[in-house]
Amino acid sequence: MIAATLNTKGPAEAATSPSHGSNNPEKDTRMNEARNITPAGPPATLADLFEEPVDHARRMASILADLLEGVLREDLANQGRPGCYYLTKTQVEDIMFSVYQTQGFIERIDTVFKEAVQ
Repeated sequence: MIAATLNTKGPAEAATSPSHGSNNPEKDTRMNEARNITPAGPPATLADLFEEPVDHARRMASILADLLEGVLREDLANQGRPGCYYLTKTQVEDIMFSVYQTQGFIERIDTVFKEAVQ
């Protein structure tokens, strides 16, 4: 029965068949006209320009403070080495990453500031 159905309908058209274009070229031309364009919004304020980089810097500084507090809470005084601290490689990498990220955010703030005052 399936074979009979396939034979009566013929083969399916391949998806790669070329398109013959639109049946209504005038409509296509009208559709591509630029009308009813929404105007741009108001220019960014200083608060808009500074909000993101300042927020990122504040958050990264908070993360850095938590990392440092965690590893510097207790020195090795009980092992005869006061003022010395043990940090794992991962802790050092996390601290260095946070330092460089904070530096990048502060540099972004500086760039935004310099652009704003020009």
